[in-house]
Order: sequence, then structure tokens, then C-alpha cells
Amino acid sequence: MLHPGLLPLINPVRRLEPFDHPDWLFEAKFDGFRAAADTVRGRLILRNGNRLKRFEKVLDLLPAGFMFDGEVVVLDDAGRPLFNELLFGRRRPTYVAFDLLMANGVDLRPLPAPGS
Repeated sequence: MLHPGLLPLINPVRRLEPFDHPDWLFEAKFDGFRAAADTVRGRLILRNGNRLKRFEKVLDLLPAGFMFDGEVVVLDDAGRPLFNELLFGRRRPTYVAFDLLMANGVDLRPLPAPGS
């Protein structure tokens, strides 16, 4: 169900074999919490529509007026994820944006990806 003011995220599909195709772009899976970052309304939204209030401070790292699809993570100095540090709040989280969903009120999802 689509919640008011929430853009739906794409749900992953499990496959037995790795998928590769030149028409598709791929993103790394970080060990964190996948969420839409809505800097218009100041909230992080999980796939199920619930707010992820615990980590909404990461919104301060992002520009206002946008909605991103990404992941709240804690990374070490080499860029590797540290899920336990995130889970137990032992380090400052950050937000890794995978996709720009909305800019200044314009839904960008129907547009082709750059380079496609």
C-alpha cells in the first residue's frame, strides 16, 4: 500500500545465479537499514512505511528538498560496513544514497537513468 507522501521503493528479487545485464545498474548492499530519506518532510521511511526515527539525524547530512533511496550505515575507515556499531549506536551513522527519487517536488522515478 502506498502511504500518503511516500514513494514506493523497489523490492529485491532473490535469484540462485548472479544477474548481469547491460541495461541494468547495480548497487552495493551495505549492512545497514534501507530507507527513503525525505528531506522535504524531515523523515526516514522504511519499506513497510514506518519511520526510522532513531537515525533521522542523518538527514542533516543531505540537501533539503529531495527524496533519496539509500541505506543508513556505519562504515570503517576503509569503507566497510560495521552493522553492530550501527545497531548498538557505538559510532555515528551516515546515509549512503543509491537513487534520487524526487527533486524539488518533481518525481524523478519515471525518467531514464543517466547513461541508459
